[in-house]
Amino acid sequence: MLRLSNQLLIILLFCLVGCGYQLQKPLEISEHRQAIFIDGDRLLTLKLKKQLRSQGIIVSDTLIYANSRITLAVIERDSRNLTLSADSRDGQTAHRLSVTIEWLSLQKSDTSSQPISISVILPPTSVHAELIQLQNPDNVAAQKSTKERLQQQLDDRIIAKILHIIRLNSR
Repeated sequence: MLRLSNQLLIILLFCLVGCGYQLQKPLEISEHRQAIFIDGDRLLTLKLKKQLRSQGIIVSDTLIYANSRITLAVIERDSRNLTLSADSRDGQTAHRLSVTIEWLSLQKSDTSSQPISISVILPPTSVHAELIQLQNPDNVAAQKSTKERLQQQLDDRIIAKILHIIRLNSR
């Protein structure tokens, strides 16, 4: 019986390793790239700053003190109807958010001037997220609050994807 449980445990561990499951290490960004100035869409910038600070990354509020700069630009924030119900009312709505992220390394010519970008850490890269909302034409007020929550979820998904991209390019 003990042998069977050990074999089952080993098989389970191989399955976990085989599917790519790993414990994520904390985000590490080299010292010469910190402090990071984050620019772009205000809401996404605030969320990304919060996430980076929570992981111990130094984030600068001004460009003068930064060693690198991340720019977030919203390409598309769209909602569109996908299907129609039998009575010609909307059945589903797709909410989509597309953002580009660019990360530049900065160098200062002297202490009093604005930094000059010297190298590209991450060229402009597109990140996309999409959610589907089911519609009920009889309850419009609930749909509006649901839409706002879905927009927040889209923002959170984009930030998670951006953090993954930063993790891959942080060395």
